[in-house]
Amino acid sequence: MIAVPLARVSEVAELLGVSPKALYRWIREGRLSACVVRLPSGRLRIDVDLLREELRYRALLHADRSGRKSPSRGEGSSGP
Repeated sequence: MIAVPLARVSEVAELLGVSPKALYRWIREGRLSACVVRLPSGRLRIDVDLLREELRYRALLHADRSGRKSPSRGEGSSGP
């Protein structure tokens, strides 16, 4: 079995520069779902690798929604 790097909510909150309260709220609201692991004790841990993937995905999604042009398009080109 492969060991998964799990971190406490407080550690992840510090890493992201937010309060643990904010992180718990994001979890409750479903903003972070794939990376959250509930231990048999009921405590929460965050899978750090999945968190990175989830944050990358959200950044890409946000960039698409904000109307930013993708780097493959030439800015300033008039096109066909």
